[in-house]
Amino acid sequence: MPHSLEICIACDDEQLGLANAVAAARGGANRLECCADMHVGGLTPTPAVIRAICEQVPAHVEVLVMIRPRDGNFEWSDQELSRMRESIETMAACGAHGVVSGALSGDSIDESACQQLIDVALESGQAFTFHRAIDAVSERRAASHRAVELGARRILTAGTPWGSKEGALEGLTSLLALQRSLQGSAEIVVGGGVSARTLPVLRDAFVDCQDVSFHAYSSVLLNGETDAEKVLNLKAILSG
Repeated sequence: MPHSLEICIACDDEQLGLANAVAAARGGANRLECCADMHVGGLTPTPAVIRAICEQVPAHVEVLVMIRPRDGNFEWSDQELSRMRESIETMAACGAHGVVSGALSGDSIDESACQQLIDVALESGQAFTFHRAIDAVSERRAASHRAVELGARRILTAGTPWGSKEGALEGLTSLLALQRSLQGSAEIVVGGGVSARTLPVLRDAFVDCQDVSFHAYSSVLLNGETDAEKVLNLKAILSG
């Protein structure tokens, strides 16, 4: 069975978000990660955009929403956490299947903050993906295990340090070790430099691992928007 393909889409406004979502779905994406302000790594989009996307894409395409109120680090104040919890509940009401978020304290995960976010997601019927903040911790493997214990279903990681220019191909050894360590307790979403060039190598490395999926963004853009043909090409590689 081919690995799932997750496409990150820019959702700065309803028109752009809908166009990108429809293109990704037409290309065969299994999941969408909906983000605003991708120039700062992705922030929470508006509920109106998510509602429109959930109404337009086929029911089998999962809609995930970035929950990140500002750019910069991943350490949240009490006020920011309150906004994030409210956003998670709102996105559930809009039809989202899951959220993508995370919280850090220094170079470790903030267990209390993460538990709050995960609990709200689970209570509202949404899966929780711990995003690439996991790549900013000092002990990625231990942090991933703890995130899973707290209730995260997926871990989005490149296996390389957050902020570096290295992607999943360079982090492959670390990704393989993490997959073996988790033993199927959570899905690893491989992201960071996933493209038509790198995907064949990444796919073959995880050929027998059904707890691994792949996440792409910039490699499927054409003139700044998601291109259905580029998504279709990645889907074909995963099926090859």
